[in-house]
Amino acid sequence: MEMVKFEETCPADQWLSPDDECLTAVTFGGECSYDEECALTNPNFICPDDRCGERYCPATTAGNHEFRLAGGDAACRTGRVEVRPLGGDVWGQVCDDDWGNVDATVFCRSIGLTSGEAILGSRHWYVTGAVFRMDNVQCTGDENHLLECPYNGWNEHNCADSEVASVTCS
Repeated sequence: MEMVKFEETCPADQWLSPDDECLTAVTFGGECSYDEECALTNPNFICPDDRCGERYCPATTAGNHEFRLAGGDAACRTGRVEVRPLGGDVWGQVCDDDWGNVDATVFCRSIGLTSGEAILGSRHWYVTGAVFRMDNVQCTGDENHLLECPYNGWNEHNCADSEVASVTCS
């Protein structure tokens, strides 16, 4: 008689591991073994260094600054806009005041992609204690990178944690 393996089904708040164990969702900062445990809490969370956290895309350099997407998808085409001086240790966010598709496209060009679409009000990219580097960015579309666009000035902002600029690039 042939044995048929019974495939266990997990409750909605759990994930079936490769070891056929139902594992509970792990929140941000919690200990984890698999990306899937973290993704149950937020689809963009992963398990780097055995702790649930955000995905950080590789940075690109332009105009003595580094640009990257954070907290987004595995393809590194969607996420929160971040910038820091070349060699700096703290990444900062761009405020979504006046943030639009032209600004998003210039940012996407900053990271080597072609065009972008602004995402406003997304809770996936909310940052507690956000460090804002740029506010009221107003690109014309001709700029090579975000820092060529007019804005209030480095670290000059009136932004709340929920006003983080995010994009989808293509």
